[in-house]
Amino acid sequence: MSDVLLRKIKVSKLSDEQISEMFSLFHLYYDDISPDLFFNDLKEKSHVLMIYHERRVVGFSTMLRKKFSTPNISITSLFTGDTVVRKDFWGSKALQRAFFWYILETKLIYFWRPMYWFLISKGYKTYLMMVTNFNESYPRRERQTPDDVKELQDRYYLDRYGCFYNKNLDIIDFKASKGSVKADFHDLSERMKINPDVLYFLQRNPRFADGVELACICKISFMDFFFHLQKYFLKFFK
Repeated sequence: MSDVLLRKIKVSKLSDEQISEMFSLFHLYYDDISPDLFFNDLKEKSHVLMIYHERRVVGFSTMLRKKFSTPNISITSLFTGDTVVRKDFWGSKALQRAFFWYILETKLIYFWRPMYWFLISKGYKTYLMMVTNFNESYPRRERQTPDDVKELQDRYYLDRYGCFYNKNLDIIDFKASKGSVKADFHDLSERMKINPDVLYFLQRNPRFADGVELACICKISFMDFFFHLQKYFLKFFK
């Protein structure tokens, strides 16, 4: 999959054709989604990380980047919205590489503020992307979320989702689904059935198939960049 093209695009610069192509791809994998619901979610984001192959969109992730403050801390927050990759590109690391450059750019621009990534997950793939790539990401099976990180997580999601966020369960339940993974893509491979992180996700979010989201948080440090540089990039120059 080395011939994919990665692009970061401001949402305000997207054409109607690009938005239509994004929705068509998203609708292949998610139920309970309409063009209006998709567009309303998209327009409040700041950027889209897009993956192209032979001039066609094969994956994307929408991002919201902004300053977020509490009485105790002021941070740069990255929030991941709608995310999808075409099935025949699931083995590609293209989206991870695009996100790497995006967080690196953000860290360099706003270097004086701590940076946190906020992810809501109704599928184990996006959850795995966080916990396997970032050490300070929560909730995770092997240790409890630190109190200060949990407090920041609760403030962010309560500010964003209000009563839909259950801070005791780290769950966002909209009651009426705003997008759920199609049944065809619920089945786990034999390898995933024994993956402890996948099993933990299913334990924490048993109603993911109904569009219920697991609220996650990740503290991003400069050490993460060294890890990702080796994992995703140095091998291409050997």
